[in-house]
Amino acid sequence: MQNCELVYAQTQKRNNWGQKRQSARPKSDWIRQSAPDLQIVSDQEWAAAHTRIAAARAVYMKATQGQPFGRPKLGNPSKCLLTNLANCSACGAPFLVLSRKHGNGRKHVYGCSAYHERGTCDSRRTVPTTDADLVVIEALLDDVLDESIVRDSIDEALTLLRADDGSAEADRLDTEIAAIDGEHPRLMAAVASGCAAK
Repeated sequence: MQNCELVYAQTQKRNNWGQKRQSARPKSDWIRQSAPDLQIVSDQEWAAAHTRIAAARAVYMKATQGQPFGRPKLGNPSKCLLTNLANCSACGAPFLVLSRKHGNGRKHVYGCSAYHERGTCDSRRTVPTTDADLVVIEALLDDVLDESIVRDSIDEALTLLRADDGSAEADRLDTEIAAIDGEHPRLMAAVASGCAAK
């Protein structure tokens, strides 16, 4: 669709007996009218955008093994919690992780990517990654990941699965939950360590 057009008569509101019953009309009955004055992008821009959309769709479907759901992995994963999640309060640009010499080792801090990479933001403030990560983790544990809420939600989901004759799936989820419960302390320690492994 490079040229704008208006399409009429895609549906009919009444059936053959005059009763109100909306239904789709065959495409051969549609009335099309060209409307070039409504076009807001050039043909070249339209083609480029849809080429980009098709490429992104192909990457997405490959990342989800052909399933049209789920979130594909980020192309630039980070070992730090807030990378790709938090933004600069001054300009809205994403945080990046900066590494600085600190004693005999390295110190990692979050900073505004627009300031440090392009110089287009005035915010030169940085915050140690471990401090920022711990604040976020504590807030999640206190306000979001309350164990009783999570456990109640899981129990309710398992009850619904079993009611829908999904007993095998529910049993599989029970096994996974037990494994996650065993991994929980190790995962929390890894997240709390922030970028120390970098």
